[in-house]
Amino acid sequence: PAATILIVDDDAGLVRLIEKALRREGFETAKAASGLHALVWVDQNRADLMLLDLKLQDIEARELIHRLQQLPGMPPFVVITGQGDERVAVDMMKRGALDYLVKDAQFLELLPEVVRRALAEADKDRRLIAAEGALRRSERNLAKAQEIAHLGSYELCVADAGPDQWSAEIYRIIGRAPSGGPMPAEEFIRAAVHPADRQAVADAYERARTKGVPYNVEFRVVRADGATRYVHTMGEAVQDVAGVIRRIVGTLQDVTDRKRLEKEILDISDREQRRIGQDLHDGLGQHLAGIELMSE
Repeated sequence: PAATILIVDDDAGLVRLIEKALRREGFETAKAASGLHALVWVDQNRADLMLLDLKLQDIEARELIHRLQQLPGMPPFVVITGQGDERVAVDMMKRGALDYLVKDAQFLELLPEVVRRALAEADKDRRLIAAEGALRRSERNLAKAQEIAHLGSYELCVADAGPDQWSAEIYRIIGRAPSGGPMPAEEFIRAAVHPADRQAVADAYERARTKGVPYNVEFRVVRADGATRYVHTMGEAVQDVAGVIRRIVGTLQDVTDRKRLEKEILDISDREQRRIGQDLHDGLGQHLAGIELMSE
């Protein structure tokens, strides 16, 4: 469908000329003869672009833009004016205007191209905003999924510059908050890993860092409150085209509940085996002993 251009200008003759020029280029048009009319129209309709005259009889342009921006349907806009004041142009750009067009002798000739350029810019902005919104939703969903699964991710720098990165879920698992920026891998091993497991974790990290050997390690961490948690980590090295190890990426999952359930299952199995053995001894074993005596 053709783009709809809202023309906000109290000069009826000029509005007719603008409409004619835009419709000739395939655009749909709507018009508002005052600032109040523009507020009502934007609140009830949708426009792809607004051409806004700075000199309206009822509302000063800055106030009108401020009030329009409070509405959910505020369209992107281009300022049109009979005064070529660069300071006004800069001020309008700061307030969100996509372009600034002076009503001079070439105004109607330039207008369609300005509108096309502004629509393209507005479409690019919409796609960028949509992409950023989708990224933020994905990040929130990932964080929620990691929290549900007790699973965190990390990225350890080897040859690349920059700090090691740990997801929020890992800090939650180890019960520590980042102090002074993300902690290096060496600090994680020294401060969070159980002393009995520290060497095994350090060896696995060193083999991955120097030789690119993937690792799959289960160990214990000691939280800041002194509680011990069982965790499982998997990681592998990321190399560049020259074969240089740049980063190590991996996941760390809290498996304490799984370990507890495994122990409970083993305990239940042991109890069941003892009960069956006792039943065999006290029940079936006595019957067999009686049968043996009767047979003799």
